Amino acid sequence: MPTGIGKLHSLASVIHEHLQERQRQSVWIATHRRELVEQIEDTVVRYGIRKEEGLVCSSQWLSHHWEDVENDRSDLIVIDEAHRALAETYNYRIY
Repeated sequence: MPTGIGKLHSLASVIHEHLQERQRQSVWIATHRRELVEQIEDTVVRYGIRKEEGLVCSSQWLSHHWEDVENDRSDLIVIDEAHRALAETYNYRIY
């Protein structure tokens, strides 16, 4: 989808519905840039999603801090800009 069409609002809406249906669950959202982390955090808060209900981070942060979060439960993991995973510079594993 092109820039500015509302992908982030669609994502936040889907996550909000997901959390409403599944109490005591959490969602992780990983993206490729710190600026997008802040933008996503601001948007999901407007949809009533509390920070305790999820983790928004860069994929780089997640790869370096996997040990800190690997025991946390998440039943939904969203990878923003997942098509970037095909790039050589994106080639690392977090599991």
